[in-house]
Amino acid sequence: MRNYVIPPNHEGGYIYVALSDIGLVKVGKTRNVSARMKQLSTGSGIVITKVEVLGPFVNYGQVELAIHAKLTSERCSGEWFSADFDTVKAIAIDTSGIGTPGAELVNNDAYRYERVFLWFSAHEEQIKYEQALCEILSDTAINFLKEYGTACAPYVALCIHTMGGVTLQQGQKAYSVYPCGFKESTLDQLREDWNNFADKDIFEDSDFDDFLIDISDKDKFKSEAEEWRTDAINNLFTELTDDYQRWLARRMGEHEHA
Repeated sequence: MRNYVIPPNHEGGYIYVALSDIGLVKVGKTRNVSARMKQLSTGSGIVITKVEVLGPFVNYGQVELAIHAKLTSERCSGEWFSADFDTVKAIAIDTSGIGTPGAELVNNDAYRYERVFLWFSAHEEQIKYEQALCEILSDTAINFLKEYGTACAPYVALCIHTMGGVTLQQGQKAYSVYPCGFKESTLDQLREDWNNFADKDIFEDSDFDDFLIDISDKDKFKSEAEEWRTDAINNLFTELTDDYQRWLARRMGEHEHA
């Protein structure tokens, strides 16, 4: 197979139509066709018997989505389709007309504006989400948690929304944080209060330690909260990017049939 590979500093990729030995056809996108075919076969027990490669295209993600949209009724799982290889290939070739040809492959900076805009949009959505989360916290709790890092208050607030309340452990000192409340105490006292007053009907499958967040190591606690925030922003960015690509694919499809 010819070495279909997109250079690291360029945008775009290929569309492949691959026939397996079990008769299913896979349609997907990749920047390295040979590596992708090897990945499909490794450990799966599936053998790829025939491959058609289209492109490269700058907007290969949109081309892939448009092809998948036309094959919806034949979809088995993920990118696998129960259709004749030549039929799928013909659909892929026809649909690839919306693609920006490989001769126009450009450096990633060509789409820098769109990516930066979506990245800032993801940050803005996360900020709004965190503000809504923190409405459950008292001012005392927010001010206390801010000393550990900006991500710590919304991180703890999410835990309270999920569990009803948490205990922040700092050695033998402990802080009970619950909706609009904050109480400083000792770990032993809060554990005793739990054993004496926790509603066993509600918490019958829970233990006091299930609601503990150890903040003794300030850097570790801050790192956990920041990792949660980073993952949330990355997920939002991925969702926004996917939505944007679907919108572009629909627009290109509309122009194609206009």
